[in-house]
Amino acid sequence: MSKSVSSLCLMLLFVCFNTAQAEIVIPTKPEDFTRDIYNRLSCGGYAIMEYERGTIDRRIDIYIEDTSKYVCSIGTYSTPYGTCPPPHWFSAECDKYYSAYTTILHERFLLEFPNIKWPPHPPPPLP
Repeated sequence: MSKSVSSLCLMLLFVCFNTAQAEIVIPTKPEDFTRDIYNRLSCGGYAIMEYERGTIDRRIDIYIEDTSKYVCSIGTYSTPYGTCPPPHWFSAECDKYYSAYTTILHERFLLEFPNIKWPPHPPPPLP
């Protein structure tokens, strides 16, 4: 094998190895998602606490997992747009992790209550 081919193979192996390390495994049941000592959903060093699920007043608070130091809130007007969630939240793929968690909870709810009647959407505002 030539030197250039072997270096190309090593480079490809290195890229694949780094990609595999960054990928998180998303559980398929809500019980299997990682939680911290306070039973908050945790990902990438952050703890996630959700309030008022399924309502207009829904709010997600993000804490540093080890110290429980408050970082910011999503879904309220108290945090300026762009500062929450922190950039590491996305690089650790916590947005995908949390989205998968909420999707699984929603699907489980629909299975438990298959005959639920959702309220109609309000009519569009008058011009």
